[in-house]
Formats: sequence, structure tokens, C-alpha cells
Amino acid sequence: MRVTFILLSLFVVLQGNSQNYIRTIDSLDPWAGQLKYDYQLLSRFDKYCRANNLLSGSLAMIDARGDNSWNYTKAVDLNNDGLQDVVFEGPSGGEPNIVFFFIQTNSGFEQVFEVMQGISKVIWKDGILDKVFVSTPGCCADFRLINSVYQVNYNHQSRPTFSKIFQSVEVLEELVKPKNFFDQPIKFVVNNEGYKLRLAPVIDDDTEFHWAEITGNTFATLKQGTVGTALAEQTDETGRIWWYVTIDLDMNVQNCILQTPNEFPTKVIGWISSRYVTEIED
Repeated sequence: MRVTFILLSLFVVLQGNSQNYIRTIDSLDPWAGQLKYDYQLLSRFDKYCRANNLLSGSLAMIDARGDNSWNYTKAVDLNNDGLQDVVFEGPSGGEPNIVFFFIQTNSGFEQVFEVMQGISKVIWKDGILDKVFVSTPGCCADFRLINSVYQVNYNHQSRPTFSKIFQSVEVLEELVKPKNFFDQPIKFVVNNEGYKLRLAPVIDDDTEFHWAEITGNTFATLKQGTVGTALAEQTDETGRIWWYVTIDLDMNVQNCILQTPNEFPTKVIGWISSRYVTEIED
């Protein structure tokens, strides 16, 4: 259920090229038809993993289900070297799913990338994998959705390396998504202390969100002087104009039910009233 929701409505925001990236993610086929079913290759990959103790937890769970690893592995030439590489998207051996990228070499398969949960989009450039978009919904009682983007670089032997270039966090499932976006994002500064960052473009101070232990749809407050970027707007029944915004998750964001996932700079996404903010000229 959560995976379906993410693939249908995930929006990842990249500063500088935000609109272009947002519009590439809404896809039911994150690989855009690039993956292939090469059963001879996938059979050889399965045997290689078992012989070299790779994917042991995943394969143990797949075997216990009476399943086949072919249902979770697909072939794709990631680095355009003429050899089909392997993408594994399946059980981790625990509750969440896991993704592995293996490149094919003359001696076998080399793991080059690992991430929990799922791939939401990939971008190709000149026939090679250029960027990987990852969605990580929280498991158990975690209500966060972490969106990450990785830049893929290659050495002289066409071996890919993956560097995170962006990360955002939002409330999983409850955050309302905009239908349309600005042609150009709007930078702004917050004028009032304690400005409310909400889950939806509406004032709701009464609904009980028991899963987050909050009353009302405010999930954080912003200090006066907070700078952010508006990506879309929506008008409620009273005529109030709301902005769908991205803001650095730092000391200016207070009382937030979302915590920074790690030390990587992270943006938080939500809705604010556009009434008491000032636009900033580039």
C-alpha cells in the first residue's frame, strides 16, 4: 500500500532544478522500460551469489517463501560497457525491502550500490545511469518518508560510484500534494515568529493525529527570518493562498515531529500561508 502511494505521488525537490526533477518522478515505471528479463544471466547471478555468500539474508527469505530470485532481479547495462548488470529489489531478510546494484565483470558480479526500500526514478545520460532517486518510507511506527537523490560518477574502468546530492523528509501519506507547480520557484523569508508549517493547505487546529501525538495539522513552527522556497500554491475555501514549500531542516524549524535522518543537509516539505512572508529577489 505504501509503495503504491509513493510511486504515484512522490515529489522530490532539488534546489536549482526543482521543477524539472519533480515532474520526472511521477512514474509507475521508475526504470522507464530499461530493465530486461535475461533468465540465463539471472540464473548465473543467483548461482554466483550463493557460491560467494552474497544476498544471503535476502535469498534465505526468498527460499523460505518457496519463491525464486528471478522475481526480484532484472538485467540492465548500467555503465554502457556492453555487459548486462543486475538490479536486485526485494526482501532484505528483515521487515524493509532492499536494493542492490551489481555490475558484471570478467570474473563475476561486483556490488556497487545498496539502499533500503525502493527506487522511485532513474535518469540516464549518454547511455549510462546518471542519477538515482530513492524513496525510503519508515517501517514500524516511523511516519517519515525520506527522499534521496544520488549522482552516479564513473572511473576510467566504467565502475560507477554513487554520491548523495539531495535529501528531503516529509510526513508519509498525510502530506497533501499540489496538483500544479510554479514555472519558477519563489524564494521567501518568514515575517512572523512561530509561523506554522502544515500537512495540508487549510487551517485545521482540531483534528487528532494520534500516530504523531499532535492536535491539528501543524507539524512544525518556523522562526522569524526563516528562508525557504515555494514550489506551488493552492487556495482554500476562504480565499487564503497557501504555498507548498521546502525549507532547510535546521534550528529555524522548531517543534517538528520529523527529525533529521542523518548528518546530510535535509529539507522539510509542507504548507504555509503566503500571507506573512516576503519574496526574495534572486
